[in-house]
This record gives sequence, structure tokens and C-alpha cells, in this order.
Amino acid sequence: MIVGIAILVFGAVGFMAMAFALESHSRRMSDRFTVVAPSPSDDEVPEAVSASFRERVLDPIFGRANDFMTRLTPKASMAEMVMRLDRAGRPWGLTPGMWSLMRTSAAVGGTLAALVAMKALPLDGLLPLCVAAIVAFAGILGPSFMLDQKIKQRQMEIRRSLPDVIDLLVVSVEAGLGLDASVQEVIKRRRGPLMDEFARVLTEIRVGKSRRTAWQEMSARVDVLELKVFVAALIQAEELGSSIAGVLNGQSEALRVRRSLMVREVAAMLPVKMLFPLIFFIFPAVFVVILGPGMISLVDTFKQIGF
Repeated sequence: MIVGIAILVFGAVGFMAMAFALESHSRRMSDRFTVVAPSPSDDEVPEAVSASFRERVLDPIFGRANDFMTRLTPKASMAEMVMRLDRAGRPWGLTPGMWSLMRTSAAVGGTLAALVAMKALPLDGLLPLCVAAIVAFAGILGPSFMLDQKIKQRQMEIRRSLPDVIDLLVVSVEAGLGLDASVQEVIKRRRGPLMDEFARVLTEIRVGKSRRTAWQEMSARVDVLELKVFVAALIQAEELGSSIAGVLNGQSEALRVRRSLMVREVAAMLPVKMLFPLIFFIFPAVFVVILGPGMISLVDTFKQIGF
């Protein structure tokens, strides 16, 4: 095993040295040719040659893999996948096809790593099987867990920023702007996932989608209760002809009360959460400091009397 690792390390070092030498030789030859013949201008260089390695090689490969995985994925799974990626804010620019490829690669890699762990780890009994199962499940469920964490983080950011954004909307509407103009003004002044969703709503309205449909799709896409209530109130106010400013003021106050209640709920749960660290980490140390000297004296006393 050690000999094999040493051979691999030696081979890798040798390969890197050879590549460095070849690159240096190629650079010297290129400098000589540059002296003999002037380099062509940018207009004379074909785009396929002047493009970067990512644009020439990686992007076409990933594009074909994306198309292939998109064709293999069922339509029902594709719709759910698109919804989850939109809910997470399309992290790393993932498309449904690339997400399927990522999950498949992680599952295959986790399974292969589990097989290698079963053979390579010097463990007895069921320990290799347990370690292999953990590695396999990490590869299979890891991407979904990461995406779920992205979704929760984005929803939390939207939930936190919504009251302040509604206050800005109230100020803009009371100043005489319409709802769409107020949303556009807020987008210019703030950043975050909620602003990205508002910008998408305005874009969809401009390309011909009805205002009600655009807001409802945003509400379903984000899946935040406070935002759903806000959108429902906006749609109801538009249908009934009510004052948008009054509806926004009511929603702002309700959201602040709800956020205050959530903070109190979290604060009320803190004593219960602190109970387990106290029992398992703090109390043992306190007992050792307080009872340790007394126990030592008690043991010495028992030894002196013959026990």
C-alpha cells in the first residue's frame, strides 16, 4: 500500500516536472517565432482559437451533458426540479439538466467511494459496512441536502427583509407612485433575493403576463407564508379597488407583530436547548471541581482506617 502511494506521488511529481519543462520549451520557441514573424492581430485570429479553454472545451461538454440529462429526466420530475432550483435562487447557475448530472455523479461517486472504503479500511466486523453505508448515503443524499439548505437560507433572508421592503413600498405609494413603479424604485435601492423575485415579477408583467398571475407564481415559487399573505392582500385590494397604501400599512404591522412573536418563541425555547449542554458538559466539570478534593480526602480517610 505504501509502495503504491509512493509510486503514485513520484509519478505525479515527474509528470508535473515534465509538463513544466515542455511548457518552458514551448514558451521559448513561441518567443523565437514571435521575433521572426509578427503576431497576428485580434481580428485575424479565429474565434474558436482565441476563446478560452472553458469556452472552447468545457462549455460545449457541459451543454451536451445538460441536453442529454434533460431528455432523460421525466417531465414531472423536471417541473419539480425547476421549482426547487428557482426556490433556491439557481445556485451556481444550475440548470435542471446539470442538477440531474450532479446528483447522478454524486451518487455514483459515493457508491464507488463506499466500495473502496469497505476494501481499504482496516476494520473488523460490521464497521466497514457501516462506514460504506454512510459514504454511499452522503453521495446520494448530499446534493439534495445542500439544495434544501440553500432554499431554507434564501427563504429566511426573504422573511427577514419583507417588513422593511413593505415600509419602502408604503413610502413610495404614499408619495404618488403606482405599485409597479414603487416596486421598481425599491429594487433600485435594495439588494437581495426578494428584490430578485420582484424584478422577475416586473419582467413577466412587461412581457405580457397578467399582474395577478405573476404575483401568484412568485408566491408559489418562494413558498414563504408571509409573502403569500402579502400577495393575497395585494390581489384582493386590486380586485376590490381598495387603497394599496392602507393594505401595505396593515401588512407591514402584521409582519412586524409576527416577527416579534417568532423572536419570543425562539427565546422561550433557549432554556430547553441549553439543558443538554448543561447536563453533559458543564455539570460534570463543576462536579469534578467541587467534589474532587472531597472525594480524594474521603478515599485517604478510608485507607487510614483500613477500608
